[in-house]
Amino acid sequence: MATATRIMESTRVRLVPAVLAGTVGAAVFFVIYYVTLGLVPQTFVALPDYHPVSAWNQRLDLAQFFGCLVVPPNATEVTWWLGAALLAGLLVSSGVVFALLCSWSLAKSTPVRGTLFGFALFFFLASAVSLGSGYNPAVMRDTLPDVGFFYLGWTGWATLQLLLSLTLYGWTVGISYSRFTTAF
Repeated sequence: MATATRIMESTRVRLVPAVLAGTVGAAVFFVIYYVTLGLVPQTFVALPDYHPVSAWNQRLDLAQFFGCLVVPPNATEVTWWLGAALLAGLLVSSGVVFALLCSWSLAKSTPVRGTLFGFALFFFLASAVSLGSGYNPAVMRDTLPDVGFFYLGWTGWATLQLLLSLTLYGWTVGISYSRFTTAF
């Protein structure tokens, strides 16, 4: 009985470390994603220049996609900033989801579990963008491109970029949550 109680106590959800791990992971995601965004080829649709950095123009990014869902119908600089805040909130809350999954499975956080979580998050997010393109008013007005299933209608490099960014996000969350739970 003592061993079971100890396992449940050591794997319980700790909200502050989970939010901190999600925040650190989100920072890593944003750095990797936006450093590599300028390296992927331009989209096939002539887009207005609405990004804060000119190297990101003529490319679809997640921040603009989410911003245009909330404030339709056209992509602007305001929708980019709003989408960046929404994307950051999604990534921070995904850190809490990771902590809940670790607690539910009675497993401690590890870099491997975090990487697998980031890989699963890639499939979830890429599917959501693929399906959400049919509902996004900016895509329908051609101010954002319809990139197709898992970005493959645009370029496979964008798929690999998102996979790399989210996998490193998960790896960072796995390490951070493990370290923050021992510190708090």
